Amino acid sequence: MPLGLTLGFFKHFVEIHGGRKAFQGLTTGAVCTKFLLPYTASTKLSLVEHVGRQPDGHLYAKPATWFVSHAWSYLYLDVVDALDDFFQENGLDDSVAVWFCTFCNNQHEIEDAIHSFEH
Repeated sequence: MPLGLTLGFFKHFVEIHGGRKAFQGLTTGAVCTKFLLPYTASTKLSLVEHVGRQPDGHLYAKPATWFVSHAWSYLYLDVVDALDDFFQENGLDDSVAVWFCTFCNNQHEIEDAIHSFEH
């Protein structure tokens, strides 16, 4: 089963990067550029792999039991809020992990591939 990140981490990611105010109006793509890529720059890993290597990583990086499909143009906070609503409606807690491409694919490799097409 592939690794995912818990809903608790989605919320934690917001808090460690300035809280909801810092994310207001940002698309998932913008969050990737503004927060995710700098956060994982030291390892050049996917966010889930990067988090998994942290001392508390086992709390957040777990086998994914849900798959989330989204568009890069979606507002990140809307995605988090929709997941939170879904989890509450289905009796799931913040420790359940989801596979979310932005967090589970290596965005450094994807960024390099995109730039190679631009030249």
